[in-house]
Amino acid sequence: MSIANEHIRVEFSLSLPKPSWKIRTKIRRGRRGNWVDIIKCYVFTPRIGDVIMKNDKFEWMITNEELRDVISALKCLSKEDYDIIKEAVYEVEASDYIDWSRGKIFIKQFGYGITVEASLRPKMRKPEELTPYLFIIFPLDKISEAHYITDKRGMRVLQPCGRRIMAGDKLIWVILDNDWIKDIAVLIAMLSNDHNRRIKREVFDVIERLEPGHTLYAP
Repeated sequence: MSIANEHIRVEFSLSLPKPSWKIRTKIRRGRRGNWVDIIKCYVFTPRIGDVIMKNDKFEWMITNEELRDVISALKCLSKEDYDIIKEAVYEVEASDYIDWSRGKIFIKQFGYGITVEASLRPKMRKPEELTPYLFIIFPLDKISEAHYITDKRGMRVLQPCGRRIMAGDKLIWVILDNDWIKDIAVLIAMLSNDHNRRIKREVFDVIERLEPGHTLYAP
């Protein structure tokens, strides 16, 4: 993660991905990928040599720790925006929680083809049980002002569709609007009572315990 031109940039390695970074595809790649009926797609961990195909998407299952890093960086840029986000999260009440009995997926559009998706997925250790997660979804086959792919030299890939993932490739997300961060934080707080308590404890309580002038983000 970095800050450039007063915007936070989040980087995702496509050649050295984390387990929570997946590619969504309508077409199964050999035997790779698990079918997720909720989103009607196969999902698999990217690797060097994978071809980016039409309609492929990058799926980021964001954690509280990752959100904390983003919000900590935001506090460096704008204390006012940080306070607005914190207030919005703390205003979420039980009556605001997502009613999962009405559906298993909820989507919010950010523009540029980027969406935020709250959905029920099997628990990691108890796959027979469903639990809510929040995902940020980026088109991989197209680029925009807010997201693009760079190669190992930091050069932008202008036509990613049909390109093989190479060592050093990264997906870059430029957070052009700080309201996107607020929407993500508020949606996490709305997933369930447990998510509501944890985002306050693991994100805002940790940031607030820092000495004045300090941040988790190291530019």
